[in-house]
Amino acid sequence: STKELIMISSSKTKGGTIVRAGDKIGIKQLFDKESSTYTYLLWDESTKDAVVIDPVDIQVDRDISAANELGLNLIYGINTHAHADHVTGTNLLKSKIAGLKSVISTSS
Repeated sequence: STKELIMISSSKTKGGTIVRAGDKIGIKQLFDKESSTYTYLLWDESTKDAVVIDPVDIQVDRDISAANELGLNLIYGINTHAHADHVTGTNLLKSKIAGLKSVISTSS
């Protein structure tokens, strides 16, 4: 399914411009039963550039498979908070996906 969101896009796709509400954004929610944690894939429907939000360390292969099945180009791993499973998950994704960058707020 798609949602209408505002999101800063990768400079690789739209020159760092803002994707406007009305542009189509895809979203997929993933759940890890062991940690009761949600992970999200969000992507620009036209470019397939994507972010993964709060990846779980033991689920990185699942996340990569889901992204591949959708034809996505993962650009960023975003952590909304500094839990070890997410930070480690993002680091594992960076080791498996060339060029993936990680993002976390300075307050975390």
